[in-house]
Amino acid sequence: MNREIILIILLFFTSCKKEKQINIESLKETIEIGKRDSLSISITMTPNSFTGLNVWLKPYDEFYLEFKNKTENDSIVVKKLPLLYDSYQMNFGTFSYNKNNDFIMINRHFIANQDYPDIELKLDSTVLEYIKKQPKNIITDSIYKSYSDLRTKHFKNKTIESESYINDLDSLNRFFRKLSNNQTPNSQINEMLYLDEIQKVNPKDKRVEEFLKNSNLIMTSGAQSGLLFNYFKNNAELLDYENLNTKNNSETYIELLAIGAYRFLKFEDNKGDTKYNKTVEWLKTTDFYKRDSTHIRKQITPLNNKKFKDFLNKIEITDINDKKTKLSEIIAKSNSKYYLIDFWATWCAPCIQGVKKMNDMSMPKNVKIISFSVDKENDKEKWKLKTLELEQKLTFWFDEKIENNKRFTEFIEMQSIPRYVLIDKNMNLIDQAFYHPQEQQFLSKLKDIKNSKYW
Repeated sequence: MNREIILIILLFFTSCKKEKQINIESLKETIEIGKRDSLSISITMTPNSFTGLNVWLKPYDEFYLEFKNKTENDSIVVKKLPLLYDSYQMNFGTFSYNKNNDFIMINRHFIANQDYPDIELKLDSTVLEYIKKQPKNIITDSIYKSYSDLRTKHFKNKTIESESYINDLDSLNRFFRKLSNNQTPNSQINEMLYLDEIQKVNPKDKRVEEFLKNSNLIMTSGAQSGLLFNYFKNNAELLDYENLNTKNNSETYIELLAIGAYRFLKFEDNKGDTKYNKTVEWLKTTDFYKRDSTHIRKQITPLNNKKFKDFLNKIEITDINDKKTKLSEIIAKSNSKYYLIDFWATWCAPCIQGVKKMNDMSMPKNVKIISFSVDKENDKEKWKLKTLELEQKLTFWFDEKIENNKRFTEFIEMQSIPRYVLIDKNMNLIDQAFYHPQEQQFLSKLKDIKNSKYW
């Protein structure tokens, strides 16, 4: 993966998620008769612990499935999901430290299908591990890790676009082709990760298009999402949309392209960009769009700025001295053209890493950070101590139980933290989900903020 996509995926995996509800009953209607109708995920957990998995229940969107053990004893927490497709990918990620005290990312990749519908895991410290190790899942984890490690190695050696990188990719691809023995989903995951790396080195490589055109499988996986995202990144303005239909192409190919268009158009740098109007108009003609048009339209369309300002004006916050205030009052007292609102909590490790990262940066003088803690009321004192320790200047407590605050977070669909919202001094929305400090574009985008478009 290129660095941009690696960071996107890592940040998604390691956000402190809020549980997102999905309509399981409506999804069950499409289950084929004769197949097992549900997937069981069980996690053995220590007392008062919580964790979660990012699950691809559909081929184009993932959601966070949270597991909580609220008891004082070791417990097995079980979740069931409908089996709608041939296979599902689940991801787990956490930050940790190695023996050299280096900050590292730990990933786990799990696959479930009709052959392996019961996934049994245990929470060992902060990492999910198998109770029963299944060969297919072990290979899945190895495939993802091997491609990631290979890219990291060449990236560090500055040989990422060299012939040696291509040769290493070819060798890795052959190895996993043999190991997976043409068995899906691992053979497909291997091929998609391989071709995704190839197209990043050579965007004009025709093997990606050939693979998509000859594919007869739609997966629910990060490998497919990454491949399709980057394919559209390279080809969105070049595709012949007028002839891109099921009369000239297979239904699977059109469905895959529609998934790729959706993933590409919902990305924050592309959302609402007029140069992709042809892509949007084509997407609306597909069966993929028509099946879930309300959801898809919402994801690829920028927020209404007027509604955003109305919601933002009504939120209520409390300063470190327990004095209630409004965001408009804070901005009026602070002489800056732009503001980055940082939603965080004391219990969220990625949030704290983000704060420390920003503290070490040379931030643009025309941008000020406003910190909104979403800690529970019982943890307000903990917040006060932590915010002083982190030297946050404009720092406030954001009570999510207040109706106006709740309506605002629902409007911007805040399902995880840290969350960064970029506005100007007039409270116009610039970006509802700005880059994280760990991402390469974070500082460069802030320094070029005068050229940012308003939604």
